[in-house]
Amino acid sequence: MSGTLRWAPTDTLVVTVRDDYGDQKPMRYFGTPLIDGRLDDRIRERNYNTRDGSIRYRDNRTSLQVDWTPSDAVTVSNQAYRLTSKRSWLNLETYCWIAADGVCANGSGNTGTPGGILRTDMTGIVHDQTQWGDQGSVTLRTQIADGVGNDLVMGFDVNLIKLTYSHNFGSDPQVSEVDPFAFDPGLIIDTQGIAPRYRTRTTEYAVFAEDRLKLGTHVSIVGGVRYERDTIRRWSIDYPGGA
Repeated sequence: MSGTLRWAPTDTLVVTVRDDYGDQKPMRYFGTPLIDGRLDDRIRERNYNTRDGSIRYRDNRTSLQVDWTPSDAVTVSNQAYRLTSKRSWLNLETYCWIAADGVCANGSGNTGTPGGILRTDMTGIVHDQTQWGDQGSVTLRTQIADGVGNDLVMGFDVNLIKLTYSHNFGSDPQVSEVDPFAFDPGLIIDTQGIAPRYRTRTTEYAVFAEDRLKLGTHVSIVGGVRYERDTIRRWSIDYPGGA
């Protein structure tokens, strides 16, 4: 869902507010195991994930942009924005067919009852990210001669990104066997729960310039420069008894 409000109080000034929101729930599918080294058409529409497996992406970006064009030769633009993104996964993600020797045919070395499907790798992850930023630029257009013009753009870019990363990697392994053709998907068994494991803070400051010399209608010479400085900090979160 997206929406835009545009306000033009004068012929030379435009203010635009925009918001874009997405809420996605992609298919909770992590592959079909081969049986005897090939795809068995009888299971090609089977999903071996649990009944309550979940994937969800919630993203939102809000921006305020101001464009000022006092003359045909000058344009000043600035955009401030805020972006939030929360993405989560909780699924049983690995499936293999157990061969006649009782060993999984996917090379993992897992063992079980021949003829069954072994399900492993219960994984829960959450990315919780917020980003603030501001981008500004000035464009100068100069007509040098007939058919020869120059466009110069100078600007800056600053942003701050905050990320909290969570998972449940210390949970007891969830291992189950199901019949390839008829089975109860079951539920996730998470003995630990998804909790924050580390936080990061990323800051960026940049200035840039780009110049285009137009020689007629078919040839241009373009050059640019950018200086950028990034700083990343990370805080690990330890829990009692954790490594």
